[in-house]
Amino acid sequence: MYLKIISFYSVVILVLLLCEINGTENGALCPPQSLMIPCICNSTTREISCKGSDIAIDSVFERIARFLPESDRDFEALYLNARSVSRLEANQFKGIRFRQILLGGTKLTHIHRDAFRGTHLHVKELFAFATNLSISDDHNYNLFESISLLKNLQRLVISGSNIHTIPERAFKPRDERSIQTELTDIELGLGVSASITSVGSHAFASLPSLRTLSLSNQAITYISRKAFSFDEPSNKTLAIDLTGNHLNGNSFDSQAFIDANRPIKIYFGLSSGCNRNLTFLNQTVFEPFLNDNQLNTIDMGRGCGGHVLCDCRMRWIVAGNYEQQIKNLKCGDGGQPLIDSIARLDAQKCGSGVPGMAGVGQNPMFTGSSLKPRVVGNKSRSLTADEDEDNELETDYDYSELSRADMCLTDECYEISTEMNKYLNKTLNPCDNFYDYACGRWEDSHLLEYLVQLLSNGGKEYDNFISHSSFVLSQTILSDMNRKSLVKDIASYAKYIHDVSVLFGAPASVHPSDNKTITSAIEIIKFESEIAKISEKSMGKEFQLERQFKTLDCFIPEVNWTDIFANVLQNHNMSANALNDMNVIVDMHYMIRLSKLLRKTSPTVIANYLGWRVAETMGFLVGGPQFLDHQRTFHDIQSNERTKTLWKQCLKPLKTHLPYLLTREYAKKYLTQPERHRVYEIVKSVKQSFIELMEEKQWLDNKSEFINKVSTIRENVGYPDWLFDDNQFLAFHQNLQYLLVYFIRLFMTAKDRRIYINFGSIGSFVGHEISHASMPRYNADERLLYPWNDSNINVFLSKAKCFVDQYSAYFDQSSDMNLDGMKTFEEDIGDIAGLKASFNAFNNIIKQNLNKIYNDIKLLPNFSQYTPQQLFFLSYAQKWCRYIIPSQVRHKILRGVHSPEKYRVNGALSNFGHFSKAFDCPLGSNMNPEVKCEMW
Repeated sequence: MYLKIISFYSVVILVLLLCEINGTENGALCPPQSLMIPCICNSTTREISCKGSDIAIDSVFERIARFLPESDRDFEALYLNARSVSRLEANQFKGIRFRQILLGGTKLTHIHRDAFRGTHLHVKELFAFATNLSISDDHNYNLFESISLLKNLQRLVISGSNIHTIPERAFKPRDERSIQTELTDIELGLGVSASITSVGSHAFASLPSLRTLSLSNQAITYISRKAFSFDEPSNKTLAIDLTGNHLNGNSFDSQAFIDANRPIKIYFGLSSGCNRNLTFLNQTVFEPFLNDNQLNTIDMGRGCGGHVLCDCRMRWIVAGNYEQQIKNLKCGDGGQPLIDSIARLDAQKCGSGVPGMAGVGQNPMFTGSSLKPRVVGNKSRSLTADEDEDNELETDYDYSELSRADMCLTDECYEISTEMNKYLNKTLNPCDNFYDYACGRWEDSHLLEYLVQLLSNGGKEYDNFISHSSFVLSQTILSDMNRKSLVKDIASYAKYIHDVSVLFGAPASVHPSDNKTITSAIEIIKFESEIAKISEKSMGKEFQLERQFKTLDCFIPEVNWTDIFANVLQNHNMSANALNDMNVIVDMHYMIRLSKLLRKTSPTVIANYLGWRVAETMGFLVGGPQFLDHQRTFHDIQSNERTKTLWKQCLKPLKTHLPYLLTREYAKKYLTQPERHRVYEIVKSVKQSFIELMEEKQWLDNKSEFINKVSTIRENVGYPDWLFDDNQFLAFHQNLQYLLVYFIRLFMTAKDRRIYINFGSIGSFVGHEISHASMPRYNADERLLYPWNDSNINVFLSKAKCFVDQYSAYFDQSSDMNLDGMKTFEEDIGDIAGLKASFNAFNNIIKQNLNKIYNDIKLLPNFSQYTPQQLFFLSYAQKWCRYIIPSQVRHKILRGVHSPEKYRVNGALSNFGHFSKAFDCPLGSNMNPEVKCEMW
């Protein structure tokens, strides 16, 4: 389709230029300029441009008509920039005739039905831009009647107005003489202001020649019965542009597009915009339309994919073989072809739900905007004696009234939905293995990324050799194999030092044998090698002794330890006086050998070595690309590691020495105060939920003490409050633990993050961390710390044994190992506790703010068949999606205190009755075992 769209801004500029002309040399066909004020006449182009008041505009055309004879009253165009003209009255132009009329001015509100009388047979194009034209109740100022008078009008453009509806039979002829047989192009909107909300019945029925109708970028929400029907038939196609509106599946009368009497192309998506709310095509509306004429088509928009929900309500398209008539239809579930999506739905029996997923495929139409509490079902179905009766909330909330009318259709929601949907493996039963269901396609998206990361992190052995610019008191042993691989070619390393030294001012080498620079480079390498040798010959822990800091001068008097450590302490905002009471652990063997090495080495060599370390570490700051070229050449020879890009090297010292400066700038950009406040509210509500869980535990005989401990936990979200206080920022400290900015951004990427996703991801993490404050702890004498005692510790250990047994029974096939529940039970308890506290907080907030937060529980595109509760659990699971190889699993099982991610998800969810109820998992299934473990 070719839409003849005029550039609004070009028109504005043209009009302003014409209106600002100070004078025009009048030809014979223009009246004297004195008669034209406030207008200007251009005799060459035969154009008149005007600006002025109502009275002035009225009188100017009278003067022109008196001056010009009847035969000279034809002009090419009128540009009326009516900044102070509110109405065009009857016979406004006094018989002066124009082929094109362009109207502008925000004060213009009404046009008399006979305003164009006298020029009505001559006007071919009418433009109205940036006006406040409206449909008046006064019959004499009927806008569309004034347009109907223009019998030979071919093009109508109204861009920016106060028109709210296209009325029924808007263009009906006033009489047979005013029938518009020429009007082919109508553009109402053009993206300047969105005022039109509805289209009336038979609105364009009297326009037999209409070929292009653009209603784009308006606010249309309803199209009436036979809105696009025509009184006379035609075999020429009409293109209707409805892009960029607020249309949804229920915006159309069932007969909106029938009886067109011509082929119709409907565009719901073009470069001018999309209809994100149009998530499905209503069969009762569009099937009759497509059947009416085989040339009828619908175009959803090439760049508008992702919002269409190819569910059972779209099955009629495949069943009726309408795919060829519907263009650019992209399903939201990963962009799959419609036929594939429908085939999958057919396999799942459209309308009957999916086994193991309550609510999936069942989505009644929206009937209200409030959530109704309901009494939960039989608690014993998912609970046993091992689980407290209070594990279930007294009330749950019925989300069944949520439907596609309650969809979040912002760009942010589409991004979130696409990301979540990308990892789902919907072919699996969520009641068998929920981790695989939620993360089953994670590897497809991240395998290549993982391999690149794995390979790019290799080959760094040499960095242990040359990456430290200060002395280390306790050194990790370097193996012979690693040391030999540090520098494969001494000559290349010497050349590297030489080239960098020359870059910073040392004399260049003509021949390696006669140059001091290359000689110094070799001496640096020898000294560095000696340091490596004494590092690898540690005598073991028996030579690692704790000594007062001030005694270091006795071991190595060659080093001013006080100056070195004073600088370190200053970087950590600590006083140098702290050195007086500080103890350090030193490797005596290493220190003695280092002292000997420093005594026998020339001060010049030591100085050159330190200078080289500074140059190698910080050279990118002053050496720029040339330094990086030298560095890259050496690294390419020595290893497979790629040299860090300049921006990464610049960032490293900032991260090391000015961490809060980066945090401050990062937070400015990525964590706004509203976002931070939202996370703070999540933390606060989850903490309160955890306290309520503790209040319900009868086995805690000193409840108030536990509650007090949790109550005193301090919430620090994203960054400390003083970060944006310029005075306090200068005196920052790092002795608190924060919920970091990058973690928040990981889960909260936009303002449209749904509440169930926030609580499923961030809330469960917060609850997990809070649970650690309630774990039993012992002092050095193996005595229980407050508030634990012998009574409640016995109950704790009994409940903990359930977790130990459960997780130890998990067998991981990839690693061929059983998990060790004894190592992980505290973290496993934390997982279910955090999940439970966050879920209860989520439900409590809904209970307290049913209408207030209704918008925040709107469904995500592609997930209309899921309830908010199901999406809570899906969000919880997907935060643990990982690509992990068997060796890593073995490492986690053997040495980790956390269970591998799969078992963290399945273990916690299988212990939670609300999960099994949300997904309708039968009792005895993997995700709804008869025996469940719980602590809080």
